Amino acid sequence: MSNLDFEGQLERMFAQAAADDDDLAFARAVSRRLDRAWILRWALIGGLGLVGAGVAAVQLAESDIIERTLALSDQAFRLVMLSLPHDLPAWLAGDGAASGPQTVWVFVGVALIGLGGAAWRAVSDN
Repeated sequence: MSNLDFEGQLERMFAQAAADDDDLAFARAVSRRLDRAWILRWALIGGLGLVGAGVAAVQLAESDIIERTLALSDQAFRLVMLSLPHDLPAWLAGDGAASGPQTVWVFVGVALIGLGGAAWRAVSDN
């Protein structure tokens, strides 16, 4: 006959995980490998994004889109100024230095920078 108390004790001993001295070192090694892989992915995605942005910038520069957009905005600005009442202040009607299609693009650029900052803040807070 087998000793039931001994068998129960033996089963409990096999159920316990063996304590290793190098479990912390193993966890650090795995963490380093995962971090290295993440940094590699981040660098690859960022590098390819920069290459794509460069290609897009070259394409835009070669297509004369900036000149066409400025011409369209100049036409739109003139159309808006013609439709406004003639008793507006001089600085609003376009006689001052702070008006024109370039000023509109400056405001659009500042708004985009503000939206980018708000998006960055929203993403970094999470």
